[in-house]
Amino acid sequence: MSEDKRKKVVIFGAGMIADPAVDELVQKYHVALVDANHGSLEATEKKIAHPNLQIYQRDAADHNVLAGFIQDADVIISLLPATMHGAVAEHCVSLRKPLVTASYVNPQMQALETRAKEAGVLLLNECGLDPGIDHMSAMKLFDDIHARGGKVKSFESYCGGLPSNSENNPWSYQLSWSPRGVLLAAKNPAKFLRDGKQIELAEGTVFRQSFEIGCTLEGYYNRDSVSYINTYGLQGEVETFIRGTIRYKGWSETLEAMTRLDLLETKKIEGRKSYAALLKGLETDREKEYVDAKAYAAAYLGIREDAAIIRKLEWLGIFSEDSIPENTTTALDAVVGLMIEKMQYEAGQTDLVLLQHRIIAEYETGKEKIDSSLVYQGTPYGGSAMAQTVGLPVAYAAGLIAEGKLNDIVGVQIPTIPRIYAPILERLDAEKGIGFKEKTSKV
Repeated sequence: MSEDKRKKVVIFGAGMIADPAVDELVQKYHVALVDANHGSLEATEKKIAHPNLQIYQRDAADHNVLAGFIQDADVIISLLPATMHGAVAEHCVSLRKPLVTASYVNPQMQALETRAKEAGVLLLNECGLDPGIDHMSAMKLFDDIHARGGKVKSFESYCGGLPSNSENNPWSYQLSWSPRGVLLAAKNPAKFLRDGKQIELAEGTVFRQSFEIGCTLEGYYNRDSVSYINTYGLQGEVETFIRGTIRYKGWSETLEAMTRLDLLETKKIEGRKSYAALLKGLETDREKEYVDAKAYAAAYLGIREDAAIIRKLEWLGIFSEDSIPENTTTALDAVVGLMIEKMQYEAGQTDLVLLQHRIIAEYETGKEKIDSSLVYQGTPYGGSAMAQTVGLPVAYAAGLIAEGKLNDIVGVQIPTIPRIYAPILERLDAEKGIGFKEKTSKV
């Protein structure tokens, strides 16, 4: 019997976007899927019954678990919560193993830059959808503009994962990603460039500055756009640079209201409380006399009780006098629990990924406008659009590493290099139909 020389890929995290990555990689490599949640592992194993897949119920928060799996792997993928990537990366650097994630480069990851380079290790982050495909597709456009002697004067990029049907529930939103991360966006500050002027939005104020995108969609500014100007090689030429997130209309005003009501707080709750009692100021007011939670919230926000925001909060269960679960320690986690209960996709429902780039390029002969858009819908039985557009780029990147095609690229990286983004974009379009349509016009 010949020796099996297939490479081994270890994937930490069996959550909502793991299946497409697993399904892709088991076709060519041995895959070890590691997660503390037996239910998630079992669901993946039933869906992807393949001899190259092995599942392990282990807690990746345990450093011994990390070290044990990483030392025997050729490539590591972390689909764990973003706060856990740093520990995985530490072990990868120490054991000289490459890592791929779909998450933003955080300070803990960036701090490993020097050590990773010295160890000859690639830590490839932001390789999902947003961040990920947005970087890759933008860089392809920028490189083409520069190759033709042009300059990028304006760049706006908006991306979002949404239900295909906005009427599935009052929120026009369902879960294809971690609800905790979705809600924490309300606390992020934002920074962007418009007409040469840098604009900064303080933490907790982003949803006050939302803007319309078409007749049914809205956007909000996404984190620190300015830091990507140098990353994209646009310093000294771009005058407007904005990255934003797309939602159906009404999302921003609802999240802003929840912020005002302290429903997104991460400080520890003292004592058992009902969902209604999480509302800012309600308990103090109730010491005087009984106050209906719904009426209180409407009065606090200065809106009618039949307003859309109030209807959404009521549907979610915010005004319920039921006690929050015993192991729930923050208001944010209580809301996350309600979203998980109420916002799952049901049989036959599908999600939608939208990604749009708007570019103004300047040449000696004049200016041109480029509109580049990706519209990709999930299928009831083929997996969510979000899982496909996050999981597949991660898998393709891991494959490039396993095949030795990125051996000379080391340190903390994101996929802005043609040798990384070109083959990934090509496979997404050719094999999965995940591609962009572009329209160019004179300005």
